[in-house]
Amino acid sequence: MAASLLLRRSIFLLADENLLQPIDPRRDCVAEDGSDVCVMNNNKRGIEPSITPDPNMHPMALPDGTVFYAYKTPPVSTFYKDGVFPIDTKARIPNLRGISGRFTNMSPKRKTLVWIPEHNPSNPAVITGVNAFETGGTATFYGHMFCFTDPSNIQECESEIFTVQPNVARYVYNPYEQEDNPYGSINDLNPSQRELYDVLIKDMAFSKVYKEFTGRDYLSRYPRRTPSHYMYPADYIGQIHTVETKETYYVNLPTDEEMKLSIGLGKLPVGQVSSYERFLKLLQFQPKNS
Repeated sequence: MAASLLLRRSIFLLADENLLQPIDPRRDCVAEDGSDVCVMNNNKRGIEPSITPDPNMHPMALPDGTVFYAYKTPPVSTFYKDGVFPIDTKARIPNLRGISGRFTNMSPKRKTLVWIPEHNPSNPAVITGVNAFETGGTATFYGHMFCFTDPSNIQECESEIFTVQPNVARYVYNPYEQEDNPYGSINDLNPSQRELYDVLIKDMAFSKVYKEFTGRDYLSRYPRRTPSHYMYPADYIGQIHTVETKETYYVNLPTDEEMKLSIGLGKLPVGQVSSYERFLKLLQFQPKNS
């Protein structure tokens, strides 16, 4: 069975009443003895692993005095555990210039996000519609150009033209920061619109601090719920975790009688593919034969 697990970077959270990402009461989260780090248990239907705090999660202080734990990419030299290091231990820039593009519409009207072809700019291509005070996204490459338009006229950009830059994933159209704002003053927003606008302002302020601290853009919207599943480390080349689960996998369709039998444990060998991007791959599954 071919499968892979892409692990997000934010894993452990502070067990603190001032936590910026509140612990969801529907999930178990218990601080380790002598630690202020709250760790999340694995899927309750599975077997909970032995969890230790991630040493690469670092406290990031925000201007309001609260603390957020953010993942900092460790030195490349830590990816090698056999004592044999390459000559160059600096992270290399991949040849593929792909990047995630995140485009936020801070106007009070729904907009259309379009891609502007470099060699045919008069024929933009629709990417997606983005509601007022919402965000849309797409996979893109360095140098690609986008803009927000009115849905009734995609030939004319209402926003500035966003040219995708290396290591820049977030792009924002905020007409209230422009002199020729067609929507009047920010004070013209009704209470519900102003609340949505202020949420985006808070998100942008957080992302600025996050990027200064980690060196990368925050792709989610702040604040967000905690991750719901335990995320296994991908600390070094060749690392393998053996995960036990009660989620039984059958080679053949079981009979009704077989389904009533006690469910055994399946073992999942999960191996490291990339430490920089924290990417793991399910290497092999040992199923229960029917």
